[in-house]
Amino acid sequence: MTKTKLIIVEGIPGSGKTTTAEFIKKLLDKEGIDNELYSEGNLEHPADFEAVACLSKAEYELLLLKYERFKPILESSVIKKDNNIFIHYGKIKNERGNELSEDLYNEIIKFDVCDGLSLERYHELTLKRWNEFAERASKEDKVYIFECCFIQNPLVVMMARHCTAKEYIMSHVLQIENIINKLNPKLIYYYQESVRETIKRVAEIRDKGWINFVIEYICNQAYGEKHDLNGFDGTVKFFEDRRSVELELLEKLSIDKLILDNSGYNWENCYNKIEKFLGNEL
Repeated sequence: MTKTKLIIVEGIPGSGKTTTAEFIKKLLDKEGIDNELYSEGNLEHPADFEAVACLSKAEYELLLLKYERFKPILESSVIKKDNNIFIHYGKIKNERGNELSEDLYNEIIKFDVCDGLSLERYHELTLKRWNEFAERASKEDKVYIFECCFIQNPLVVMMARHCTAKEYIMSHVLQIENIINKLNPKLIYYYQESVRETIKRVAEIRDKGWINFVIEYICNQAYGEKHDLNGFDGTVKFFEDRRSVELELLEKLSIDKLILDNSGYNWENCYNKIEKFLGNEL
C-alpha cells in the first residue's frame, strides 16, 4: 500500500479539528515519521493563502508609484509568478512591524486572495497553489497534516462571501481532490449533531472577539445578505447550511475518509478510531 503524504482534518468550528491535528502529529512523531502540521491561520501554509494578496503586474506597478518610499521593502518581500505578484502581507507585518504604513496595508488587503479577489480568480489561484504543493510533496518523504483548508476554507470563501452555486463549490473541491490524489490523502471529518450547541460551546471557550468577528463576517457577506442572516441565530443557520453542503460533498469524494460523530467529545473513542484508520501509515 502506498503511504499517505497528506492527512486532512475537517469539520465545523469547535468540532475538534485543531486538537485532532495536534494528536495526529504526536502519533507521527512517536513513530519517527517526518511530518509537518499546518493549522488554521498558519502564514507559512504551503497549499493555502493566509493573509496573502495577489496583484497583476500593472496593479503592482501602480501600488509602487503610489507608495514609492516603501518600494525597497515590497520588492524584497514579493513573490513574482507569471503575471501574478504575491504579497504575503501577514508575514511582512509580523516580521517588519510598522515599517509599512497602515494605509499601504489597507491598500494591499483589497487584493487579498480570499477576501478581495473575484470568485474566478480565487478558484484559479487556489488550484494552482494546490498543484504546486502536490508536485513538491509527491517528491518528499514527509507527511503533511492540514486542518480546514480542503473543505472549510473554500466553502467560507465561495459560499459565505460569494454565495456561489453549490455545484460550483463541489466542482472546485473535487478538482482539488484530483490534484492531491497522487499523495494518497486521508480525510478525517468531524460531524456534530447540534451545530447550535457546537458554535455556542466554542464561542464560550474562545475569546469573545472570535464570535463577534464570525457573526459580522457571515451576516455581512453575500450569503448572509441574500438569506437575511442576523446575529448569532443567523450565523448558526449559515453553519447548518454549510454542513449540509459538506455532507453532500463527502458522498461525492472518493478520498479515503473517516467520518466521526464527535457530538459528545469522546476523545478516547475518536482517537482510537483515528489510530486504526491511520494504522497502515504508522
